[in-house]
Order: sequence, then C-alpha cells, then structure tokens
Amino acid sequence: MNDDGYIVLKRVLTPKQLQTGLNTDYNGVIDYKMMKQFIDNDIIPSVIQNTKFMKKPKYIKFRYSNNNNSTDASTFHSDVYDYTNNEIMPIFSCLCYFDKTQLIVIPGSHKKQFQKDNSSISSYRKKRIVTIEPGDILIFHANLYHRGTHFDSQANRRLLQVFEIFPDDETFLSNYDKFLTVITANTVTLDVVNNISYHISKIPFIIDNICFLHYVLVYNDLQYKLGCNDLLPWDKNDKRITYEPGKRIKYESITGRDPINTNIICENSKTTEPDLLSFIFYIIYWITLVCVIYYAGKFMYTRVIIRFIRLYNKMK
Repeated sequence: MNDDGYIVLKRVLTPKQLQTGLNTDYNGVIDYKMMKQFIDNDIIPSVIQNTKFMKKPKYIKFRYSNNNNSTDASTFHSDVYDYTNNEIMPIFSCLCYFDKTQLIVIPGSHKKQFQKDNSSISSYRKKRIVTIEPGDILIFHANLYHRGTHFDSQANRRLLQVFEIFPDDETFLSNYDKFLTVITANTVTLDVVNNISYHISKIPFIIDNICFLHYVLVYNDLQYKLGCNDLLPWDKNDKRITYEPGKRIKYESITGRDPINTNIICENSKTTEPDLLSFIFYIIYWITLVCVIYYAGKFMYTRVIIRFIRLYNKMK
C-alpha cells in the first residue's frame, strides 16, 4: 500500500451483498439511506477485516454512479490534493464496482518524493491498468493519480465511491483543520468543461490522446487554474483540498430517494468556492504569462534573424 499507493481486496463481497447495494438503485433514483447501510454493514467491515491500517474508518461523503461520472473521472486526477509538507497523506478513497471494469493508476504518485524523482512524462509512462471484478474493493491514497476507463463501451459501469476516508477518529481529528472542500458545481467554466468531457469520454481515440495533456496540467497543478476556477495560491498552503463537482446533499436532510451521481455528505467539513477575486487573479495571471511568452519568443526570434544576417554578410 505504501509503495504503490493502492490495494485491491479481491472478492471480499459476496453476490448477495452486491445485490443489497444494487437494490438501492431504482432506475437512476437512489435510496441513499439504504446505500449508507450497505456501506456501514458490508463495505466498511470488509475493509477493516482485510486491511491492517483501517481500524475504525470515518468517511466524509459517498457517491453512486453508473457511467455518468465521466465528466470528472475520465481523465487523470486525484480525489484529494495535498498542499502540506507531509510525505504521505492519511486520507483514502474506497471504490466498489458492481460490474467488471478497469482503472488506470500512476503507482507511487501519492508520495511527495514522487514528483521530485519524476517529470510529468516519466511518471506518465509508469501508468498501470488495474482490473476490477464485481465483489472487489479498491482502496487507495486519495491523492493517487488515477482515471476511469471504458465509459464508451460498457452498458453498465455501476460504482460506489466512498470518499475522504480517515483510518480512525484520531487521524480524522488531527487532520480536520487542514481539510477543505472546494465547491466547483456552481461555476460556469466547469459546466462547459464537464459537458465537453462527457462527450469526449465516449470517443476512445480522443480521450486517450487528451489524457496525457490533461495529466501534464494535473501534475503541475494547473488544471483548475487554466479554467480560472481555483483558489488563490496562498489559500491552499498547508491544506488538503478536494474539488467537488455535482449536486450535494447532507445525509441528515434526505427524506426519500434522490438522483444518481449525487454527493452524500455524512460528516461536516469546511467548504469554500472560487470567488470573483480568484477569477480575476487567474485571468491576469494567464494574460501576463501569454504576454511574457510572446515577447520572449519575439525577442529570441529577432536575435536569431540578426545572427543569420550577420553570418550571411560574412559569407559574402
């Protein structure tokens, strides 16, 4: 777990247990009260029983989807981004697939030393395909780079994600002040990007080629800055941040069934949203960067032309 950043617990859930989870799905409308019972009575006990590091897990939210989380899962990302100085982050994600599928991970990318030892290109070459069978549970450090696949070819890709899992109460309390949820569902730029991402995820040739470019952005912490949809740099210092798209509902507010692909919040955490100031900051940031690159390129081009002319004159 510490080396690669993930483990697959093979066949720890029985077909009967999986059916209990599937019984919460009423044609895309979910009984989340029953789903949480499935998590607490089946998934969490299986995780505790089959790992040594999960003693009394505490999780902040969960989400159930079926091929409709491709807007934020089809390209490489982390579930939580670590802006502290700690080498390894003690926050995990837990995935339970109800259908056979595959996930691609970058082993070791959960460690701070990883970026010191690798470039975006060399680390991308280390990507690994992980095959998940029904009944398997995938657990990984929440800052491990990963992405989903087969959004285009599977009729069903039913997935239960339990996010922001802390191994025990002590770890939760000691890390609570550093944890921050950035709500991105209300931003115009993300709506546009999500709509494009959904359609791109259905075209294997395009998504496979665009994944590397997106990975470079993620590796250099630019993916949200590019859309002017990020917090100010100093607001992220010493924080562990999750960017949350989509609808969210607090668990205690649930009265019936709610739409699929909804974030169900089980524990309170500090939340914020990118504001107008940060939007203006990144607009200025990118304009300045483009101008610097343009004039630097123009200056270098002029120098090359001058040298070429001088060389030509000497040869005459």
